[in-house]
Amino acid sequence: MRIVQRWLNKIWPGACHAATKRLVCFRLGGYAMSAVRSFCVGVVALALVACGREEAPPNPAGATSSAAPSEHTCGAFTRGAEGVLNAFCDGTATVTVTVAGEQHVLRGGSCLISMSLFTLNAGVLLDTSDTRPPPDYVGLVSPVQDGPFTNAVLSASLGGRSYLLAQNTGEVSAAGGRFAGMATVEGGEPVQVTGSFTCQ
Repeated sequence: MRIVQRWLNKIWPGACHAATKRLVCFRLGGYAMSAVRSFCVGVVALALVACGREEAPPNPAGATSSAAPSEHTCGAFTRGAEGVLNAFCDGTATVTVTVAGEQHVLRGGSCLISMSLFTLNAGVLLDTSDTRPPPDYVGLVSPVQDGPFTNAVLSASLGGRSYLLAQNTGEVSAAGGRFAGMATVEGGEPVQVTGSFTCQ
C-alpha cells in the first residue's frame, strides 16, 4: 500500500489524505478517490467517488460527466445497497479492454472532466468486506484533461481478476480515448492490457 501511496504522491503531491489497511481516500478539490479491494502487496483497484454533488460543474470547454442522472444500478448492484460502494452502468461511456487476447466490453460508464483531472469509471465497486466475486470494473484518473498522458491512475477488475497498471500510456478527450500498459496480477505474471473508450 505504501508503494501505491508514494506513486500517487509523485503524480499529485499531497494526494494521499488518509489510509487504512484496505481503503485509501484521496481528496482532490472536493472529490475523493477510493482505492478499494487490495490484493497482493500494495495492489489496489482505484475509483473516483464523488464526495459532494452528483456532477461537477462544467469545465471551461463545457465538458461534463457523460452519466445522466439515474439510480446508478448495474443489474443486481445498486449504489448505496449493502456492500456496493458505487455503480457506473447508467451513463453513456463504453469501454473495451483486451487482456491477454481476451476482450471485455463495459457499457453505461461515466466520463468526467473536473478541475485538472479526467476520470473514467465503468462497472461496479464492492466494499472490501463483500464476499461476492468482484464484478467487472474499469477506472482511469488522468492528470491530463485533453491529450496524451503517461502513468495515469488505472485499474480494472475483469473476469474475477484485478489488475493494476502502474505503468501506462494513453490519450483522453471529452469524446473518448485509449490506454495501454503492463498490469500487475494477483498470483500471476505481468500481463499486457490495452483499451479504448467512447464517452458519448
